[in-house]
Amino acid sequence: MGKSAKINKISLAKWLGVSCGVLFLPIEIKVGLVLRPFDFMLAIALLMALFIIRKRYLVQGFFSDPLTVLYVSLSLYISFNGLFLNPSSFAKEFIQRIEYIIFLYLVFSVCADSKSRKVFFKYLYYSIGALLTYAVLWHITHGYIIRYKTLHEPKYLFGFFSLWLFI
Repeated sequence: MGKSAKINKISLAKWLGVSCGVLFLPIEIKVGLVLRPFDFMLAIALLMALFIIRKRYLVQGFFSDPLTVLYVSLSLYISFNGLFLNPSSFAKEFIQRIEYIIFLYLVFSVCADSKSRKVFFKYLYYSIGALLTYAVLWHITHGYIIRYKTLHEPKYLFGFFSLWLFI
């Protein structure tokens, strides 16, 4: 098997960088529940990760970081709080929180290595830049020169991309 066909941490970093950018796409498929391109990309990233991530070391590192423990605790609190406030949406909220915890774990595992971290941020930067370019071109071609806020989720990318360029 050639080197280009091998699944490694760098290829996972590329995939997660693009997946993170795709998270802001306002595309969804409704089949009883709402599926987005991000959901499919996360499933593929999880399959890739099963082959390359040393789980024991990263799980210990993941749960020893106070920020990730805080995020996991907050996610679980929000989910179980929803159980009492609106029991019908508990399953949806809980699945979405688990999905983001898995995504956070995959990003954590990629960012543990400096080489794959650099690739991850590079591909994240390019994917967000491509989405912003598309959003700007869409608005200009439809006659909206200054109303970028009408494009729901991608409008957050403008601020995020500006912050990214500043950093």
